[in-house]
Parts: sequence; structure tokens; C-alpha cells
Amino acid sequence: MMMAKEAGKQEIIKKGEVTEVLSKQRLNLMITLFLALCALFLWLLRTNPEGQRWLALWQARRNAALNQQRFHEALKNDPYLGFPLEKVGIENLLKDELPILLVVLGRCEGCNERVIYDWAEMGKWETLKKAVKFVLVLQEDLKKIDEIGEKAKGVSLVADEKGEIVRKLNAFFVPRAYRFEGGKLV
Repeated sequence: MMMAKEAGKQEIIKKGEVTEVLSKQRLNLMITLFLALCALFLWLLRTNPEGQRWLALWQARRNAALNQQRFHEALKNDPYLGFPLEKVGIENLLKDELPILLVVLGRCEGCNERVIYDWAEMGKWETLKKAVKFVLVLQEDLKKIDEIGEKAKGVSLVADEKGEIVRKLNAFFVPRAYRFEGGKLV
């Protein structure tokens, strides 16, 4: 009788072990099946036109969020309100009573040269001449500034060959305009 009870216990233990082993195998099988289905889904997603559109939309949203984050990071280094014009390195413009519109432009290469002439032409407008003094900052040498100055009379041009003014004003994209009134950034 004792032997029968003990044999019954061993049989129950064996059944429990078998059940445990089978449950672990089922779990491994389910995980493997899930991963295989995920891989199949991703493969179908990439090969299907609708899936490609969905992935492109997701990528566009991600890029937009990253660009917005980079833009906000770049704006953190902007000069504060009341930033003095003397710190920029342009002292001789403070003689006028008019506010100064300081426009930072890049190099004059290619189509950017046309943008420079457009800003210079805008600075010649009579209505704007009465309201602000235009100052264009170009990342060029003095020879190029003189060449542009012949065509853009009536607008002050400043040479910033090494990009020092651009760095002080944090002009990470160009053209970028700053308004100074009374020698302070407004």
C-alpha cells in the first residue's frame, strides 16, 4: 500500500514536471511565433505601397520633431533683448536717430547675390528710409563689399569675412534681421 501511494506520488510529480516542461515549450513557441509574425509584418510593411506611405509619414513626423527641437536649441543662444550694438563690433552706426535694421546675409555666391541686391533695393525705398536705417552684413572681403556697394548705394554694408558678427548674433540661418534702437537690440 505504501508502495502504491509512493508510486502515485511519483506519477503525479512526473505529470507536473511534464506539464511544466510543456508550458515552457508553449511559451517559447508563442514567443517564436510572435517574433516571426512581427518580422513578416515588417517585411510586408516595407514591400507594400501602403506600408511605404505609412513609413514615410512616420519618418516625416519624426524629422519635423527633430528639426523643431534643433531650431529651439539654436534659438537658445540668441542675443538677449537690450544686447548692445557695440558688442557686435559696429560702433560707427550709432550717429543716426533712426532705428537700425541689421540684416545678416551669407556669402554672395550664386543665387544669394540676388538676395543681397533685393535687400539693398528694399533699403532704398523712401518709406523705409524714413523709418529705419538698413545695414547689411555680408560674409565677404572688402573688395567684394566695394563691388556690391557700387550697385547698392544708399545702404550701409559691413564686411564680416571671418563670421565674427554672425557668431555674436547667432545668425544660424540667413538672411536674418535684427532691429536695434538706441544702440540696443529690440
